[in-house]
Amino acid sequence: TGCGDSTASKLAELLSGATKFGAVVADLNISEAIIGDAGPTLVEAMSASSSLEFITIGKGLRLPLKDNYDSDVLDAAGKGIEAGGATVIAWWLTTDAAAAVESIDLSGCGLTGATKDSYGRWQKIDSNMDGFIALCAVLGKVRTVWLADCGLGASSVAELSKIFSDATAGVTKLVLSEC
Repeated sequence: TGCGDSTASKLAELLSGATKFGAVVADLNISEAIIGDAGPTLVEAMSASSSLEFITIGKGLRLPLKDNYDSDVLDAAGKGIEAGGATVIAWWLTTDAAAAVESIDLSGCGLTGATKDSYGRWQKIDSNMDGFIALCAVLGKVRTVWLADCGLGASSVAELSKIFSDATAGVTKLVLSEC
C-alpha cells in the first residue's frame, strides 16, 4: 500500500504533539508500506516527534531514534526499501542513533523508484530520484556502501558519483554489481 501525501500529512499531524496521540507514539511500524513521495513529509513528522523511539520500514527494518543502533553495519539488503524509505534512511543516518554506522547494505532495493517485473528485471529505473538524492548526500558519512542489484540507471549513477567529488567523503568501498 502507498502512504501518499495526504496520509503522511495526517501522520505528521498525529506525531507532532498537536494531538494526545502524538505524545504517546513510541514505535511506528509502517512495514511493507510504499512511502514514495511522502518521504520528506514523514521525515518532518518523525523529526518533530519527541516521543517516537523506533520506526520500522520496508520488510522489517527497525531503526532506533533515541538509542544507538546496535551495529556498525546497517543491513537493509533485500528489505524492500524504496524511494521514500531511502529518504527516511538518509535522514536517520544524520541522527545520533546512527553515529556508529560505518557500512550500509541496500542491495536488492529499488531506491530510485525501480521495481522488478514478473521475470525479475528492473523497470521504472530512476523514476523517483528524490530519496536517492537525499541518500547520496549523506553516504559520505559511511565507509562501505553496497548497492548491488538496485536497478540503478544513468541518473542515479551520476548522483552517486558526486560522493567521490566531495573531499570530505569517507567512502572507501562501493559495490554496484548487477545494477
